Amino acid sequence: MQEIPITNDGVNMMYVGGRTINPGETRLIPIQDVPHHMRPGVKKSEPPQEKPLELLLQANVETVSNRLPGLSHDELDEIDQLEKLNQARKGVADAISRERLRRADLALLTDETELLIDHGSVEQLQQQKDKVAAHPELVNLIDNRLAILSEEIDAD
Repeated sequence: MQEIPITNDGVNMMYVGGRTINPGETRLIPIQDVPHHMRPGVKKSEPPQEKPLELLLQANVETVSNRLPGLSHDELDEIDQLEKLNQARKGVADAISRERLRRADLALLTDETELLIDHGSVEQLQQQKDKVAAHPELVNLIDNRLAILSEEIDAD
């Protein structure tokens, strides 16, 4: 009969196959009496890890709200669903709605800016630059186009 050593690394007594193993002690236990997860070569399963979004939702409303801009669209949808299923805090729901509106506004401004870069006049680009001042990436696009137009005007 094959036996395998089982060591109790804990602080409390351990029971395996009807035998008591004191803390710090190792005993040989017949393999048929050893639970499968304790046998050699079997990987011990780790406790399930919480997902980052679930961990974020354990924070207060202000912290959750401040982290929303860094999430992808899919993550924003997922955090919305998780919040509705769990705590359903009005403050978090409002922050998610504000973030979706902010993203929609930015998408609209980006589309308008790209259209003007392709077809707009210098005056229209200047007006758009004022409109998108809070978005440096759009301001840079406009500045680059204005520089190109300025070079074209100087060349004529």
